[in-house]
Amino acid sequence: MNSIEYTEFKWGENDFFIKVKVENMDQFNVIFPYAYANGSMNNFACVSLEEDVFRTGERKF
Repeated sequence: MNSIEYTEFKWGENDFFIKVKVENMDQFNVIFPYAYANGSMNNFACVSLEEDVFRTGERKF
């Protein structure tokens, strides 16, 4: 069984954010479509404690 660890932080009546700990690509593939469809991608932030961070598409720099 693969579980995703998350914590919800609330302040005020309608203000909150959710911190999700994604440990592998399978977990990311589960959570990202939900965040994209139901959340605000303008408020999406990604932090990695490892060298490699995910990418959602191919880009040339």
